[in-house]
Amino acid sequence: MSCGSEFETESFITDTLLAIVEAQDRVDSGVGGPVGCNRAIQELIGGINPSGFNTIPVILTLKSTGLPFMGYGAIRENVSPSTSAFIYSAVFRVEEVDPDTGAASLELLTRANVIPYIGDTPITPNAALFDLNNEVLTGTDSFINVDLSSILAVTCLPPTTIL
Repeated sequence: MSCGSEFETESFITDTLLAIVEAQDRVDSGVGGPVGCNRAIQELIGGINPSGFNTIPVILTLKSTGLPFMGYGAIRENVSPSTSAFIYSAVFRVEEVDPDTGAASLELLTRANVIPYIGDTPITPNAALFDLNNEVLTGTDSFINVDLSSILAVTCLPPTTIL
């Protein structure tokens, strides 16, 4: 059993991400030290200092390189004419996990009010890097599907409220 998970698949990565999704589903999404996944899950669901948070942001490490997995996506901008912003991030909100296929749906998270690219023009260099003490994360409504068999490790960041 991984990170307080009731799930017991053949993958601790899948078990951990399933436990995170379950904890996130148990909190109201409209409410706003070293942290491991067990502690983050307990904080999120109110087992340790009830928080009002709705998300456990995660960083995934690739088996092939040992480096953080970078996800790329696009979001539609509310400008006229309509444009797409291309975004990238190493920090995600786990939306769904399929224990049968070992796949996960992840939302790319970014710093609040920052769009890394519009078209081919970089807006903010190093937009995927976060100072966890001073940054507010926001959801992007940009989702990717990931084969968890390529993931070596999952790092849970402290629970937060995603805007």
